[in-house]
Amino acid sequence: AGGGTRNKHWMQIKADVSDCIFEVAPFSDVTLLGAAMIAGIGAGLFAGADEAVQAMTPQGGEVFYPDAARHRRHLRIFEQGYLALQTPLNAFYSLLEKSTRDAYESC
Repeated sequence: AGGGTRNKHWMQIKADVSDCIFEVAPFSDVTLLGAAMIAGIGAGLFAGADEAVQAMTPQGGEVFYPDAARHRRHLRIFEQGYLALQTPLNAFYSLLEKSTRDAYESC
């Protein structure tokens, strides 16, 4: 949902990183569509959410499928890069917090 769905490259990255299929509506204002569906249900035009979705969901959106090789590459960067940095970063932040706390307590 939203303007980011117009960027096909970004949507493919999201599919690859998450290893999920992304189905993108043919327009970006799906929040307004959801509000219209709720209004239709409230006004009695639809018996429930399933009926509103069937009647109002536009066809012709694009589907982004994850690429397994790119997913493995992103996973390796996450595990060997991001996760590996967490231990030294947490130690640094603890030191910084203690140092800041000590500086204010001595005032």
